[in-house]
Amino acid sequence: MSEFAPFARCELSCPVLSTERPQFDEHFAVLCAGMNVPPTPERREAYWRGLSHMSVTSWARVVDRAIGEQGPEKLPTVPGLWRLYHQMRAAPPIRPHTPQPETRSEWIARLGGAHLCAFLMRREGASRDSLARLVQTKTRLVEAFLLIDPVDRLSDEDMRAQLTTAYARDFAPMDDAEKAEFLDNYAQTGRL
Repeated sequence: MSEFAPFARCELSCPVLSTERPQFDEHFAVLCAGMNVPPTPERREAYWRGLSHMSVTSWARVVDRAIGEQGPEKLPTVPGLWRLYHQMRAAPPIRPHTPQPETRSEWIARLGGAHLCAFLMRREGASRDSLARLVQTKTRLVEAFLLIDPVDRLSDEDMRAQLTTAYARDFAPMDDAEKAEFLDNYAQTGRL
């Protein structure tokens, strides 16, 4: 239990405190505005009393749900808001799809390509012949890493260092004619 636990408010079931009336009223005004109903003092007091066992945090979520896409057409009664609250608690949370983590093999393959792209960007491109050699070198090294890694797990730094050394050996910058052709093509198409 945290050292702050005695001071923490229960998010779901603690009754609203009288000091939280301004927050309650603010959310009530939003609910009424969303339902196109005037927030009369009598209506505000009735909802305050009827929802006194709902925390302000839960109240804010119920209001958001009520005025949201799936909310009711008319201003819900106090019992209607309690039903909405219980439906929200009973429904399993909607979890966004999270992609499966990459396998080590997929990561190594992606590392080779990403490292080659970064290498080329730092050097502002490479000649055609050099680029072909660099792609072949990347493919060859990634295949070697994939064979070696299950037996003797390579560190990321080792793989990057080997890639950088091999890329530097095979690199040749674009000559002036290739640069001019590249820039003309980019100016016309907007693509690299």
